[in-house]
This record gives sequence, C-alpha cells and structure tokens, in this order.
Amino acid sequence: MNLSSLKKRPFGAVLVMALTCGFLSIGQAQVQSAPNGPGLMATWSRPDKTAYATTLNRPLWFTLTGGTLTEVAYPHVDRVQTRDTYLVIRGSKVTVDERQLKAEVVRLPGSLAFQVHMTGPGVNILKRVYVDPDQDNIIMDYSIAFSGSETHELVLVHNPLAQSTSGGDEGFIRYDTGNPILYAYQKDIRGDEPQGLMPNAYQAVGWTLPESIGSVGFFGINSPVEAIQNGQSLPPFNIASYGNIALAMAHRSNQRQLNFRVVLAFTPEASVAKLTEQLQAALGKDQTKLLKEQQQEWGQYLRGLSYDRKDSLSESSILLLKAAEDKINRGALIAAPANPSIPWFAEAPEHNYENSRKRVGDSNAGYRRVWPRDLYHKAIAFLSVGDYATALSIAQFYRRTQLRDFRVGSWAQNMFADGTPSWNAYQLDQTGLPIVLVYRLAKLNLLKYSDYRPMVLAAAERILQSGPMTEQERWEENGGLSLNSLAAGVEGLYAAYSLETNFGDAKGAVRYKQAADAWRSNIKAWTLIPSGAFGNNYFARIEVGDGQRFRPDLQSEIFIHNKAEGMKNRFREDEILDGGFLQWIIAGLVDPQDTDFTRTLRIYDAKVRKPSPYGLGYLRYNEDAYGENHRGGLWPILSAERALVAIERHEPYMEHLQLIQKISTPSGMIGEQDTLAVRPLLWSHASYLILKRSIVLGRSFYINFN
Repeated sequence: MNLSSLKKRPFGAVLVMALTCGFLSIGQAQVQSAPNGPGLMATWSRPDKTAYATTLNRPLWFTLTGGTLTEVAYPHVDRVQTRDTYLVIRGSKVTVDERQLKAEVVRLPGSLAFQVHMTGPGVNILKRVYVDPDQDNIIMDYSIAFSGSETHELVLVHNPLAQSTSGGDEGFIRYDTGNPILYAYQKDIRGDEPQGLMPNAYQAVGWTLPESIGSVGFFGINSPVEAIQNGQSLPPFNIASYGNIALAMAHRSNQRQLNFRVVLAFTPEASVAKLTEQLQAALGKDQTKLLKEQQQEWGQYLRGLSYDRKDSLSESSILLLKAAEDKINRGALIAAPANPSIPWFAEAPEHNYENSRKRVGDSNAGYRRVWPRDLYHKAIAFLSVGDYATALSIAQFYRRTQLRDFRVGSWAQNMFADGTPSWNAYQLDQTGLPIVLVYRLAKLNLLKYSDYRPMVLAAAERILQSGPMTEQERWEENGGLSLNSLAAGVEGLYAAYSLETNFGDAKGAVRYKQAADAWRSNIKAWTLIPSGAFGNNYFARIEVGDGQRFRPDLQSEIFIHNKAEGMKNRFREDEILDGGFLQWIIAGLVDPQDTDFTRTLRIYDAKVRKPSPYGLGYLRYNEDAYGENHRGGLWPILSAERALVAIERHEPYMEHLQLIQKISTPSGMIGEQDTLAVRPLLWSHASYLILKRSIVLGRSFYINFN
C-alpha cells in the first residue's frame, strides 16, 4: 500500500477507541496494522545530557543528548513520554543520522533555549530547540545546507515511551491537514496502576515540510528504524498497538537549503482535534517572539536574585535548579533528568514492563526522583541566591511528604514528584536536614514555626530513636556510623532545640541538645582510627562496630559495592576513607584547625584525590567502583565541599572551583562525575552556587549555629 494514497482518504465512520480514555485513532476502514508486536525491549537514551530545558510555567521538559532531542517529560517532571526524536538524511551515497554527529550545543543567554550546530558528510545543520512559553509544545527550528544538488530524503524518527514505559503504546498516523501527523499515547490501561500515576498525556508530532508520508511499526521488528538501517523504504503501516513503537515521516527534496519546523505537542486531554489544532498553531508561530517571551519570563525571575551575573555557569545553575521543580507539586525537585538507575550505561535497558506500568519494585527508578537529602542542598542553593519562595516550597514539600505510617518522622529514600515513596531505606541525613531548613527559614521570618512544629518534633524523635547509626550513609551503600550522616543528625537536633527553645517547649527541647552534645563529643571515641592502614588517628569512611558498641580499633570488614566480578570487594574499614568528615567543618561543628581533622584532611588529599583532564578531583572514597568501567569518577560536589573547607581554613580554594568550571559543558551542564554519568546532576549545580556564595561571604554558607 502506498502511504501517499492515505492523504486522500476521509476519516472513517467506524473508529478504534483507546481503552478507558476515548482517544480516537484512524478509522478501521483504513487500518493497515503493523504485525508481530510488541517489539523489542527499549533502551533509554544516554544519561550525559547536553541540555535540560523548560519554561518558567509550562509543565513540559526536554533533554538533549549530543544534539538530539531525548526524553521529554509531561505533565510532571518525573513522567517521561518519549525516548528520542531525531532526523536522518538519506542520499544516494550517504545516510546521515544526526545522533551520530558531533554537536556544539550552547544555551541562549537568559533562557533555557538551546542552539545546536552539527556537520556531517555534505550537510550543515543548525537548529534551535525550546519549549513554547504559551502552550505545551516543544519546537525545533531546523536550517540545513547541503553541499550538493542531489535529491535527499529527510526522515524524522519519533520514539515514544508514553508514561515512562516503552510497552503498551499505540501510535497512528492521520493526514487531516494534508501532511502526516504522528500520534502516540499509552493504550495499555488495566486499572491496576496507582491512581496518581494513571496516564494523562497524549502526544503528536508534525513538521512544515510538505508532501510527506508517515509510517509506524514495532521497534526492532518492522518499524521505520529498521527500514532506515537496511536502506529500505518506510514500512506501509499506519497503526501499531500495544507495544514498543517507532513512528516516522519522510520528505524528499532537491533543494540545497531547507528551513523547516518540527513540533511535538502534548495535551492532558484525549482529543485528537485539540491536539491537532494545537500542533498546527505551533507550526506557524514566530520564533523571535517565542524566544523573547521565554527570555522575558526567565529574566523576570532572575532579576530578583543575587548571583555573579558575569558567570554564565551561575545563571545556568539557577535556571536548571528551578527547571527541576515540578510545576504542579511545587517544592518537588528531581535529582537529575536521566532515567537509567545505573548512570554510566550509554543506553540502559528499561526495567520489567509490568513493574514499570504499575510503578512497583525498582521499576524505572532512575534519577527522576526526589531525594530528600539532595533536596536540602537545593533549598540551601536557592537561599544562597535569594530565591526564598522556592526554598519555602521545598519546606512545604517536606511537611506534606513526611512518613506517618512507616518509620514515622522520616522521609522515603526517594519519591515521585507527588510524594509517593519509591525507595524506602532509612538515612539519618534525610531526617536531620529538613529540620535544618525549617530552622533557617524561621530565622529569616519566612515561615511560622507552629505550622512546621509537628514535622520537626517527629523528625527529631526519629533521630533520637534511630541515631547515631544510619541504615545507609549518603552514598546509599553501607550502614553504620558515618561522619557525614552523624553531622546531619547533630545539625538536625541542634536546629530542633533552637526552634523549640524560641517558639515551643524550651524545657522539653533540652534533651535534643543533650543528645547532640553527646554525639558531637564522642565522634573521636567512636570513629577515630587509632592505628590503621594510613597511620594513626584519622577518620575512616564508616564505623560498623562489633554489633554492641563502636570499636574503631577493631578494624571491622566493610563491603565495597559496584566492583566488577573478580575484583576485591571486601576491605577493613581503616583501609577506606571518604570526605564525610568534612561536613563537620563545613557545618561549623568543629574547629577547622582541629589536629585530627587536619591530619585526616592530608590523608584524604593524598588517597582520594585523583588526576583528570580537568585537574585534581575527588572520588567518593578510595576503592570506589561506582562509575564507568567499574572505576569511580571524580564528583564536582566533592570539589565544592573541599573548597568550602579551604575557605574555613583560610587556604587556597581556586583549584577546586576551577575543576568544577572545567567539567561543565559549553551549554552549562555539570555532571555527577567527570566520566560517562548523569548530567546535569542538580546537586552539583546547587553545590556550585553555594560555593560561589561562600566565596563572597568568606565562610561556608552551610554554617547555622555560630
């Protein structure tokens, strides 16, 4: 069947209706269904993004990987609807896939709109990618110059992953406007999904190139992707249901210069007519006007803040942090816009489809979750630039998501944007730090403590019951007595004591201070290694004790995660060192010149700092295997922490700041590590802003109590 003939056929009287939602597909009389579904298991795109974007108000987000449009989230920051959308140019001799091209990506100043420049055999591609500030559309404006005059076929491939899963999708093509429009949505709705996660997103893709044809099929079986790989014509299917699908549209041209627009439109309503109308309107909008509107939106937000306006990375960090917030569940900021749970996979496979559909187990538990620990650092970053409103929204998110039925007083290890728990391990830091945020906001008269008192008291009681041990330290790998986690617990107790003394029950608050004082005074007795692999009297990564009491002299064994098969993964605790002890200096809980901390700092710099093309940076700990090829990467947040310690000790800090700046991309993204890993990591951007503010102040911005 020739797809071009479909353009002349009317919309049939008998319609295929999507189960439970009423989203209408092509008429049954015209159906040419792709067989042999559901297709192969999908993979997510690379985690190291070159761009992350939204507008200030639209509930629509996208990423770029290289120069290619990758995961799109809608209508929540953690709800992915697509895998990628990319252009393939087929000539008589050469096929150019834009995903394979090296791309130069820059952020347009004062916005989260991006410009991409790519060159390939006989072709020069320039495009601008941005979110429509007026409607839920992503716009890609292409300008392509060909060096020859031969006829080219341009194929736009669109891979939906509706509702964060690749299975159960339906895709179909209609020609109501004369040109093909690609439609997709999650069709596999059985009623056993959590109500808050039921599908509410429908997507369409169109472009301005005329006289095009469309195609759809099951990925890995009979989709346009396989046809392109095999040099064949696009398959003659116009609908594919219940599977992992890919759609495409194609246009032939012999022009040497092509300027055209691609639009991805999204609506929460199951209405083909509305979606089509919205997409058609976006195809005709003026680029200059749209970009100006976005810059005005972000510009108004930025004008009220205090930051280094000559530093593009500071501006980018503020915009990216704000971009990570859900537009409906305010105060919910994801860790990063990446879906793989293992961040160094170039293309991580999707988790079990049935689990993903029902959002159970570890399904799709990538970085698009809210971590209470990370969230605290983002709140402090917002305070550091004067965005008090977003910091307050984070406190409000803490208040409404605190656990009440299980591990009362704490928070889930991570959550969906609506507060639904995802992972549930207990961490002392995720319990103490929300109290500290309330304390800081109360000091600034930004909240009424009585509104947060039940939250604070419940969290403080949980710390007393669970501490000083933690089920997991901040790297979520080992339990025991972690200096970093313990510092957060002590901070939380001091904050609760101060809040209660000033606004609540001063007499009852004394025991919070007593516990904090006791833990603070015992850190050396509990954790200081008297004699070990690195000498005498230093702090190791974690103290596991003997089951009854803390025994830093015992040199107990700990397990190192993420080691490859055959690698040594068990070490004595005195052999493993991390930067957790730095938190005591950063938070102002100890004298920065303390002899034992100073000695440990020297060992830390010698054993955990490693060279890279960007300079000397820090692993999470020596023997770290969390990273590409089972070797640890250098974390920018650790360089920021080390710089804060240098500031507190009145020592040079520039080499640490410069490493972070060098690791960042030209488009303003700071990653989790210096190797293949999640990028941007919003905690990295928060750390950068906090460090910049601390440099201005001449002391750590984290210090609360002195």
